[in-house]
Amino acid sequence: MITSLTNKKIKELVKLHQKKYRKDFYLLTGDDMIAKASKCNLLKQLIVVGDGDDENLYVSQEVMDKITKRTGIKKAAVVYRKTDSDMPKRCVLLDSLADPQNIGMIIKAAAAFDFDTVYLSEDCADIYHEKCLSAAGESFFDVRLESVDLDQKIDELKKVGFRIYATGLRRNTKELYQTHSFAKMAIIMGNEGHGIKERYYDLADEVVKIPMENIDSLNVAVACGIVMEYYANRGRENSSRL
Repeated sequence: MITSLTNKKIKELVKLHQKKYRKDFYLLTGDDMIAKASKCNLLKQLIVVGDGDDENLYVSQEVMDKITKRTGIKKAAVVYRKTDSDMPKRCVLLDSLADPQNIGMIIKAAAAFDFDTVYLSEDCADIYHEKCLSAAGESFFDVRLESVDLDQKIDELKKVGFRIYATGLRRNTKELYQTHSFAKMAIIMGNEGHGIKERYYDLADEVVKIPMENIDSLNVAVACGIVMEYYANRGRENSSRL
């Protein structure tokens, strides 16, 4: 059992709280999340409070508190980052989202409404931030997640027949019920304060909005969930539309 707070291995684990050290793997807590990571064959190292003689890393409670930066956690894990090269079917494109909790909520909604991929611009908040992992829950492992150049990704998707919807207010904006659901489609959602960058409206096939009364705007995660739910249900009504 490791009891030293200055142990080299422990120092390396603590570094995983910083984005620049999470190129290949990251730190995870929560029994359900760890179990899901293991089921997906992504578990690199299990860290446990107490003594043991197997391949797990055993540490004192004080050391675990240092590793997790929380108190009382009994189990943590180092988990490989998930990779997936398959072409998506339906996806969400996130433009410069700043709040990791919003990203986590969008990931969870994507899993619920059959959007298999979430692409994030390179300046989005860190998907391995504790707030994102907590908000996404086990859905974090059910959705493909990738940091990309959005301009390039939109171009790639259009070339293989994706319908691109941007969300926002423009002169030519349509309400959701005026649009159709497609088997291959992508939704662009913008930054919490500034929305989508102007050029993405021009790259999109259509611009859509949620019809609302009494309020002007919704939290981006809530709005994204509503949009995905609408297209998921429309897709079920017309599953043959391409």
